[in-house]
Amino acid sequence: MTELETDRLRIVPLNLALFKLYLEDYGKVQEKLGVKITIPNQDNDTQTLFANAYYAAESFPQLIHWLTSWEIISKADNEIIGSICFKGPPNMEGSVEIGYEIFEPFRSKGYATEAVNAVIGWALSIPDVKRVLARVSEKNIASIKVLRTLAFNYFDFDKEIQWWERSAD
Repeated sequence: MTELETDRLRIVPLNLALFKLYLEDYGKVQEKLGVKITIPNQDNDTQTLFANAYYAAESFPQLIHWLTSWEIISKADNEIIGSICFKGPPNMEGSVEIGYEIFEPFRSKGYATEAVNAVIGWALSIPDVKRVLARVSEKNIASIKVLRTLAFNYFDFDKEIQWWERSAD
């Protein structure tokens, strides 16, 4: 699996075995990654969201990078501070959608910008990927700031949700 690294972060996509464990016991995922165990389990909404992605990855393991959770690890603290995921492989137009979260104690420190930049850099290096999309609540000012900083362009609005894109060019 491709692990990404920035000045302050390691960004680790979970392999199939860790992805399965992610749904069962998040504390053990942290243990296997060799980081501090700070979050024993994911909430039910997160588990439900990723359960379908896990089953798809189990059936199509070659797509694991596009379906799994990429854990964002602070090098300084050696703990998971958030995660990033793609919402599936590139579609016929070469678009992938990204979602991300930085846990509350680590927000407003530039981690989201650093992590998203690394992951979209990786994605846009894949020949099949022509653009990365992000869907953000109009109320999520911090996330909008991340996207603007990373040269995403606003292109659509639907029921309080803004759509942003960054092309490979």
